[in-house]
Parts: sequence; C-alpha cells; structure tokens
Amino acid sequence: MKWIKKQIGDGMQKILSFLHIGIDRWNARNSRRKYIRHGGLHAEVAVGNHVYSIRDWSFGGVSFETAPDAGLAIGDKVFLSLRFRFLPGTITVQLPAQVIRTAKSDVTAEFAPLSVTVRREFARIIDSLNAEKFMESQAA
Repeated sequence: MKWIKKQIGDGMQKILSFLHIGIDRWNARNSRRKYIRHGGLHAEVAVGNHVYSIRDWSFGGVSFETAPDAGLAIGDKVFLSLRFRFLPGTITVQLPAQVIRTAKSDVTAEFAPLSVTVRREFARIIDSLNAEKFMESQAA
C-alpha cells in the first residue's frame, strides 16, 4: 500500500513540475494566506463618517484605499460597514475589526471572529461575484 501511495505522489509531483507549479501551492497548510482574497469589485468600506474604496477582501479582513491623513493607526479597533454593489442590488455587512497594517494610502484591517450572520452574508457576496463572472464570460 505504501508503494502505491508513493507512486501516486511521485506522479503528481511530475505533473505539477511539468506545469511549473510546486506541490506546496496545492497544500493549503503551507499557504501564506488563510483565506482567498477577492479583488477587482465594486465595493466600499465606511469607517466612521469616511467612505473608502476596497482594494481586496477575504473572510479574514479587508484592505482599502485611504487618504494620507486618514488618522488610522495599527491596533485601532474600528467598526466597518462594507458595501458590495451588484446588478440586482447592494449587500451591506457591518462588523468590528482591528487595523493591522497601514501605509501612505492603504489600510488593512482584520475582522473580529465572524458571526453566523456575517458568514452567510459573505457567502451571498461570493455567490454574487461568481454569478457576475459567469455572466461576463457568457457575454464575450
């Protein structure tokens, strides 16, 4: 049985090597990111009275563009309102987060543990993203 597993593993390694893909890329435990990032969408985040464009987001956090004087610092606890725009309408998700990275015009915030309701809303957003991508692929 061990011989069969080794042969399968060696075969997979050869296929991935031929495609110039390392085996570790397929192993989620070795991935640098915990969640898949989603970018290139029509979305914004409101922090207090300020609204910013979202660069990308995942189930773990969000990265967004800010003004250089946004006043957000690493460690700040903030309440975010994320708005995703789709053809049928807008999906809004509100949740607490903590700023983990700042740059001149970019802030990254990590979400607090997600509630079941927020997870459902994120699943709706993913479904809407996939539907839009499918519709775009059919129009071409």
